[in-house]
Amino acid sequence: MDYLANIIQQQRQAVRPANYEDLLFHPIADDPTTSGASCYSNWEFDHGTQPRFYVGGVLWFMRSTSLNANSLAGYKEEAVQAVSDRTNWSDMPNSNNNWTGQIARQQFNAARNHKPLFFQKAAVIIMACELAAEKMLASGRTLQDINAAEDIYRFMSIIPACWNINDFDADFYNQHIAKDKAAQETLRRASKQSQKTVIAELANGHTVTYETARAIKSSIDDDLPDNVNVGDVRARPGKQKLGHKRTSDYEVCDCG
Repeated sequence: MDYLANIIQQQRQAVRPANYEDLLFHPIADDPTTSGASCYSNWEFDHGTQPRFYVGGVLWFMRSTSLNANSLAGYKEEAVQAVSDRTNWSDMPNSNNNWTGQIARQQFNAARNHKPLFFQKAAVIIMACELAAEKMLASGRTLQDINAAEDIYRFMSIIPACWNINDFDADFYNQHIAKDKAAQETLRRASKQSQKTVIAELANGHTVTYETARAIKSSIDDDLPDNVNVGDVRARPGKQKLGHKRTSDYEVCDCG
């Protein structure tokens, strides 16, 4: 996935989203690419308490402002307060404690390094970017692609990594994939991952982005033997512990 090309194609408004769901890069739905797709009801209770979200556009922002993660972390306290004062994002259910808690500098480093975070922390980091841009513009700085602080919302979003594949569980993996290095390599290449570990983790209950899950599902259907099949990609956690663990730390996700 080319994150920046995709989000530019979405033609987002240069306005801070009023609804926390509108921070998402795409809906948390079984197939978010379907026209009119929306998040499934109560997704917050399945995913809001797990680190399953990337900060999209964070490297774009750092290039535009010449700020690094440590400099951006200097806005962390202001950002927590600004979320409370300027938005209704904390209306997100099952999440009050995470919204009101402090955010550590290390989480800004994690965002820069394309590591998954809690939704709430990802949102606070985006708010920190808005505040940083606001201050820099007020000081007279000229920023690339940013003429007003809320321009960042044309490029920044929260990328969900909440998907699993029905029937692609540990039993399936051990029977058809674990002992077949060629199959592992086929799935790794198809999903554009640098490590095969993400495939094993997906089968053992970790989640991945829709793009990775869809690519693995398609490769199983198209490239493996005809008698090797799995179910559909889904956003909800499933049976046999599928989709119940945090997002795989090994997934490669283009976050712009």
